[in-house]
Formats: sequence, C-alpha cells, structure tokens
Amino acid sequence: MQTTLKNLLFPITSWQPTTAQLTAYFSILNGIYLCWMALLIAFGNSGKDVLKWWTQSALWSTVLDGAPDQAVIAIAAGMNLIAGICLLLFRLPVALTLGAALASLIYCFNLLFFFTNPVWQASMGGFPFLGSGQGVIKYLPMLATSVFLFGHSIRRPGFGSPRTMALIGSVLVMAWIGAMKFFAFEAEGIEPLLRNHLVFSWMYQVWTSQGVSNVIGITELVFAQFVALSLWKRPFSVLAVVGIGVTVACTTSFIFTLPAWDAKSYFPFMNGAGLFLIKDQFLFAATLLLLNAGAIDRHQTPAREYLPDHRPH
Repeated sequence: MQTTLKNLLFPITSWQPTTAQLTAYFSILNGIYLCWMALLIAFGNSGKDVLKWWTQSALWSTVLDGAPDQAVIAIAAGMNLIAGICLLLFRLPVALTLGAALASLIYCFNLLFFFTNPVWQASMGGFPFLGSGQGVIKYLPMLATSVFLFGHSIRRPGFGSPRTMALIGSVLVMAWIGAMKFFAFEAEGIEPLLRNHLVFSWMYQVWTSQGVSNVIGITELVFAQFVALSLWKRPFSVLAVVGIGVTVACTTSFIFTLPAWDAKSYFPFMNGAGLFLIKDQFLFAATLLLLNAGAIDRHQTPAREYLPDHRPH
C-alpha cells in the first residue's frame, strides 16, 4: 500500500520546472506587470504615488529637488515600459538581458524605500509593525525572478544567488505578514476583505474577528516554515508551492470582491489595494524557483531553447 502511494505521488513530488519554463514564465509575468505599471504611472493614480514615495524619501527627495513632476513620472513610466516590452520579447537574448537588468534595477530601487521612507506603523510604535512596508518587502521575491532571468541570459545561472533571494524573500513576506495577524489592528484591517468574500465569510460565524485573523496568521506561518525547510527536504518544496499557490489564489480573488480598481477608471487602472494584491503572483513564482534548485546548483546552461549558441563552430 505504501509503495503504491509513493508511485502515485512520485510524478508530483519529483516534478521540477526546467530553466526554459521558468525563463518563459518569469519573463511574461514580469513583462505584463511592468507594462501594466507603466500604464498606471503614465495615465492612472500611480503617478501620484511615485511622486509621494520619492518626495518622502530621505535619499531621493534631494535628487528630485526642482525636477518637474511630469519629468519624474515620464522617467518612471518609461523605464517600466522598456523593461516590460523587452521581457515580453524574451526569445531575443539582448532583449532578455536588457529587460532583466532594468527590472532588477527597478525592484532594487523600490526596495530602498524600505530604508529611506516612513514605512512603519507609527501608531503601533514603529518597528516591527509594517505599514506601507508590507508592499515594499514584496519586491524581494520579485527581484529574485528578475535576477534569475539576468543570470541565465548571461549564462551564469548562479549570478546574484536568486534561489537564496527567493527563499529569504518568501519567508520574510509570509512570516512577517503572518505574525502581524495576531495583532488587533491587522485583524480589523482584513475583516472587511474576508467578510465580503464567498470563501471566507463563514469563518466569522465560527470565530471572533481576532480568531479568524489568528487562523490566517497560523496558516501563513506554517507555509513560511515549508518554504524555509525546502532547501533541505524536497517534499517541503512541493508543500511550499502548494501552500503559497493556494494563498496567492485566495489573495488574488480579493481583487474581485473589494474596490481594487480605480473608482473613476476601473479596469485596467488598479488602485493601491489592487497593486498590493497583484504582487503576490511573484511570491508564487519565487517558490517555483526553489523547485528548480537542482538545475541551479548544477549550473546547467540557461534556457538553451531561447539563447542561441555564439560559440565558434
């Protein structure tokens, strides 16, 4: 019986995405996101958010001093658009390299806001209570995907340690945000999302608002542990992918049950809540990168299907 069960589960537990599959998936995911961001910055409310984050930054506000707002918005939108288009053309080696490099630069730039902007929950006493920082830390798993693409485009799969970055980023996001669920402010914050959701509304008939939040928090912490253990035991990698996949599917569904779209423009113009949720797609992508550990560790050639061989014949 045990042998039969192992034989049935083996195709699932042994599956490993190839570098070519990850290259295609990460390129399309990043390309769509960056082009979408360029659209929102240029024509939506995200342009105002860009200016707010820049002007609040202790580092970048001096750079912006005297710069016209439209110039800042144009630069931000332009970089996102160029990176996005290049990544959608990932079959062209030069486009993949340029797009991955620009995407990595954009994500690194946004990560710096974590250290240069007021991202903490001031009413709770600051660190470790994340306020707007919840959205900023998600750039770390996002960066893991773009660094992976860049390393493979230059035939150096281990460049930048994308797997380690994916591991740290995924654990950080899941564990930190999960731990916040045990506090009243977070329980109150997620209640409007869950009460109006077809899948989660029943929970409030069983538990209190804090009880529901605790259940969500425990679940996220368990998934964070699966991710953390995935480097040592492969079954945990599979559990991490399944757990994060379910989490991302649930959070993505909130886009359709809360005001995630710009109140005046609607689709495709997302508001801040929608952008916060859509970034979770990269959390799932980062866990898939952990399943590709064998290919990275053996320094296999990156996505040969997409990268022509320039060696002399």
